[in-house]
Amino acid sequence: MINEFKVIVSGFVFNSKGELLVIRRALDEETFPGMLAIPGGTVEVTENSGLQNDTIEENLIREVEEETGVTVTVGRWLESSAIAKDKAKLYLFFECQATQDVTPVTSSETPEAFWIDPANLNLDECTPSLKQYATAQR
Repeated sequence: MINEFKVIVSGFVFNSKGELLVIRRALDEETFPGMLAIPGGTVEVTENSGLQNDTIEENLIREVEEETGVTVTVGRWLESSAIAKDKAKLYLFFECQATQDVTPVTSSETPEAFWIDPANLNLDECTPSLKQYATAQR
């Protein structure tokens, strides 16, 4: 019986030109290594105080900024999905807006980060959630 789960929060981040912020996952990632994805990550919980930040949305803001250097405001919730195989995971997806049009930076977690028109994505390189979104936009 699985009685623990991770909450993963991700954002479809847009700039003022309507371009989508996309990252390439590191090759050592557990899931979808080297694939194009949207930024996000695990909601951090500390033993003494609960969530590291006050809300799920604040955790998303932190994750996007850590991975890309882009500061965002979180808009509407888009959807959720859950997977319960070896580990139970709950995925939350939000629409976000970049606060400024800046060039994304890279990190050890994100060897590549860039803005792109969703219609120009190579779907064969995309994680399932990004592929589903890009397909719906075409």
